Amino acid sequence: MRSISIIRALEPRFTTNLLLPVQNQIEIIKLDCLPATWLIQFDAIVARPFVPFLKQHMPSNHEVGLWFEMNEMQCNPTGVKWRGRPGCEWDHIPLVAFTIGYTEAERIQLADIAMRTLKDVFGTYPKSIASWNLDAISINHIAERHGADAFAVCRDQIATDGFTIWGAPIAGYYPSKRNSWGPALERKNPINAPIFRMLG
Repeated sequence: MRSISIIRALEPRFTTNLLLPVQNQIEIIKLDCLPATWLIQFDAIVARPFVPFLKQHMPSNHEVGLWFEMNEMQCNPTGVKWRGRPGCEWDHIPLVAFTIGYTEAERIQLADIAMRTLKDVFGTYPKSIASWNLDAISINHIAERHGADAFAVCRDQIATDGFTIWGAPIAGYYPSKRNSWGPALERKNPINAPIFRMLG
């Protein structure tokens, strides 16, 4: 069993302290001696107090992974146009937050900047990448170019944040290069890193 926790630096929908839950979660996880993955979004890597906190408090059986949702801080250095609503540096709308809203070239640019930035800050490329929604182009690129070991998505969401995903495999599987929501059916077609179900 491994705990996974998502860290975002911005919450435009209401005012809240986003560091406090991370501080509380790490204390609870340490009490049970669980291994943990801290999935950190780009904005939380570059602009907030999460990095020094994680570096100081993470036990040796914890790792940092990438929470791969787009935000304005990630788009700006790549030249990819930020598509969020005015005043939202992170926006939950699917075609803004997720890779599905970007061209193939933009997806690769956004993946590369996120992976390089995390490596610059923590010293290694992350092995675990997750998001509510990930596409095959992005997953394959990250696995081949940056050596990611595993991906996670939310398999079942009915009308969540304006999109619906239902019925992908429950267990881990090696996804197809054509469609990450299903396993590869031919030996020539798999992405060489498995996808796991994050939530039910």
